[in-house]
Amino acid sequence: MILSLCISKRFHIIINKHSNIFRLFKPTYDMQRNTLILPMMSYKLDIFEFFALATILLWDIGLENQTEECARTGEKVKEQVKAELVHYMKYYKRIEEPGIRIASIVNLLPAVERCVKKIQDDMEMTQVFKLSKVVYN
Repeated sequence: MILSLCISKRFHIIINKHSNIFRLFKPTYDMQRNTLILPMMSYKLDIFEFFALATILLWDIGLENQTEECARTGEKVKEQVKAELVHYMKYYKRIEEPGIRIASIVNLLPAVERCVKKIQDDMEMTQVFKLSKVVYN
């Protein structure tokens, strides 16, 4: 039996159900649940906060060969997102100390990076041991 797992719009993985891939990915899913999903649920992160977190994470300003203009733009975007997040928390969510909540949300960033790295490592292992076949769209 073959299972197709969609990873992104660009590619998906075809998994042989009789392979060891399920055992390979279980620690990754457990780690994601324990270090990222459960804390996000306990913080009751809403969609606005989630997208602010994603923006802060994805607007990387330390990339190799990145122009100064691009780095300045990225820094401006991150600062604008942080300011809007403070305003949102203060006036819409009625949080008196938004800085404390923002700090707890930003503390999730290392967990996001660890989860992504673990998924990438697992994907490489499936290729090395031919446990799955990646199909690029």
